[in-house]
Amino acid sequence: SFCFIAPPVRAGLYDGNLPLVNLNASNFYDVLLGKVKPRGSYSSTAAGAVTAFTLRPMFKAFAHDISGWRQVLGLAVMDCTEVTNIKFCRLFEVTSFPTLVFLGTKATRTDRGEGIEAHRSITNLRHQALSLLQGNHSTGPHPKPASWPSLDPLPDSEVSLAQLWSRVPQQVHTMVIVLESQASLVGQEVTLDLSGNPHCRVWRLVNPSPSSTLLWELSEAESQPDNSTTQAIIYTVLRDSKAKFLLRVPYSEGSRKLVVDALLPLRTSEDTIERGSKDNSSENGSHADSSRVYRADLNNAMVYALSQEVALWDTFNRSQLEVLENFVDVLRQFFPGDPSTMLFLGRLQKYVASFRERGHVLRGEALSTFLRAAGSPDSRLPKMGPYVGCLGSRPGLRGYPCSLWMLFHSLTVNAYRASTEHGLASGDHPTSARTTLLTIRDYVSHFFTCSDCAAHFASQALGLESKLREPRDAVLWLWRTHNAVNRRLSGDQTEDPAAPK
Repeated sequence: SFCFIAPPVRAGLYDGNLPLVNLNASNFYDVLLGKVKPRGSYSSTAAGAVTAFTLRPMFKAFAHDISGWRQVLGLAVMDCTEVTNIKFCRLFEVTSFPTLVFLGTKATRTDRGEGIEAHRSITNLRHQALSLLQGNHSTGPHPKPASWPSLDPLPDSEVSLAQLWSRVPQQVHTMVIVLESQASLVGQEVTLDLSGNPHCRVWRLVNPSPSSTLLWELSEAESQPDNSTTQAIIYTVLRDSKAKFLLRVPYSEGSRKLVVDALLPLRTSEDTIERGSKDNSSENGSHADSSRVYRADLNNAMVYALSQEVALWDTFNRSQLEVLENFVDVLRQFFPGDPSTMLFLGRLQKYVASFRERGHVLRGEALSTFLRAAGSPDSRLPKMGPYVGCLGSRPGLRGYPCSLWMLFHSLTVNAYRASTEHGLASGDHPTSARTTLLTIRDYVSHFFTCSDCAAHFASQALGLESKLREPRDAVLWLWRTHNAVNRRLSGDQTEDPAAPK
């Protein structure tokens, strides 16, 4: 099976040091269909995949947490911020981040997998992946690959250690026995943790009878666990030796780390990920004036928003089309672009409006084509370039999120200036700052790909209309909200140490 993760807008949040495969337009189907063997990851086409179309710090930890499962469950990541990858993200209906998709074994080009809920808990993610692995082969069209370890408990608890040794190949020199209750998942997790070691065999002993021979042999190594505080107990057995107690697994949040640490000596060298480090820091932008707004940053924000976030959708419904038309209209009025950019935004606004007026369906691919079209020298979308004021101290920091805030602030300030210069009230006039801010709110709600960010912004914007009584209220509300977001993210792993919140 395969799990693949679609990453957020910050490509630097995942890199070659993680136990996963980076997908791109050239290797996408080869990896997912098992035609290639990614370095240090999957042994054969039997490997399933969780392909995650967004990798935040929690998913980094998740990748390391299940790194031992790679013979059975592969992890891959695709950067949906890359233009060449957008068509694949559309196929899997990736419209927000994080998005996780599970693909079973024997996947085909037409398979779209099964969505995985992006839990905030690594434990929940691990348990959900385990459930999908089992369900895929108990009810799915394909039997469990022969190379996979058995996750089932011992059918006969009356078996002895000597009889267990007779059931394993000669190359196995260590057996791990997990004594646990029916509800425990520890034994299945341990089985997958050690699935990359051909010299180790894991057995699950579930609710054995008090007279069990195997239970009696294990009791010589350690007294039986107190079921009120222990969910499992793990033993190791070497050939021609008695069982040896390894670990009691308590009912606690940190129990998984205890298990992983205890099993580390039994993990094979193939399970070790080379963790090189690169200094990706950039000197460019280190002298930028933080009190200024740079056109390069605003251009990047606008181009990315249109070509990487909006165009990610396969098709646009009536509500999305209306929001997009309004957003482009706000850009057309208040974006501080050069003449060729402003002419292009006028063309784009008419292009989007034509679909709504005629009741036709606008597709993301068609929008991408329109945005990429060279056009004439006096009417074209600018190309993205290096960030200046929003340049992070290393890749993956600041960049687009920073520039998008700058874009939103610029639009509301320019709308406020326009409305005051024309003596307009703060109502729903097309050039009002109020209308501009409400359009920004709708853009975030419909198109911003960071789902957590969009949800938090929406919670801040509840009842927004009633808070905008004066022309300046839109400008001040956005600044207050931005400050609140900075306070919330202060000290977060996404914070740039060179530009603290």
